[in-house]
Amino acid sequence: FREMKFVEPEYRETEAGEKTQIGLRVKKLLPGGPADRDGRIQVGDMLVEVGGVAVGGMKLRELAAHLVGDEGSLVDLTMLRGGEQRLKVQLPRGDVTAPPKQELDRSGRSAETRA
Repeated sequence: FREMKFVEPEYRETEAGEKTQIGLRVKKLLPGGPADRDGRIQVGDMLVEVGGVAVGGMKLRELAAHLVGDEGSLVDLTMLRGGEQRLKVQLPRGDVTAPPKQELDRSGRSAETRA
């Protein structure tokens, strides 16, 4: 989560007219990263919970504390797809350092993981 180019905050306006963060929209997947290898999370999905904790309004450092852990340990994510469909995904934590730039297809997956 060192680089925010992979996600962007998603906001909703409250009845009082204030903007409140409701989640993080996936802009692209880290090529070869845990979500890319797993294949269930897609560009456009919105992360709404990590380990059962809502991410709306959460500071990035707090969110990173929920996401980062020992390599191979599991993290539970709840995604929202298309505004309505809730998708629960359990992923093993892994290396999330960005590899050299590579070509991504329209879904945001690297050519290497499509093979």
